[in-house]
Amino acid sequence: MVICNSVNNVVLLIYNKSGASMKTSISFKLAKIARKVGYDFHSHNNDAVVAMQREIGELGDSGINFLVSIDRDGSWYAESTNVDKIISGGDKQNEIDAMIKDAIFTYYGVDPQHSVNSLLRSTGDTSTVKQMVQMTA
Repeated sequence: MVICNSVNNVVLLIYNKSGASMKTSISFKLAKIARKVGYDFHSHNNDAVVAMQREIGELGDSGINFLVSIDRDGSWYAESTNVDKIISGGDKQNEIDAMIKDAIFTYYGVDPQHSVNSLLRSTGDTSTVKQMVQMTA
């Protein structure tokens, strides 16, 4: 189950153990099948996509930056450091990039059929890992 809620303009994505996201929705899956057989949703012309790309472009070369914290059990949490209220998290570290893109699409109100990863790009492998250690006696 995915809970995707916007409260006070905070996008909160809660994923189940399998790492489910908007991209597991029926509408996303149907759109993916339609693209495979040649249907073009013209996502690059979608109003929400255009607005998203414009706002991200206004951030300059750095785009949207995230601080990703990884716990000992492999779960992770990511929060944008330069765009308020984009938050994501999950259990699978190999899906961090896709889940962050999913959170960005959700934040900007992009419908699942227009949530194509190629509309967003990662600009590098720069990473900062925040590690919290608790010691007890």
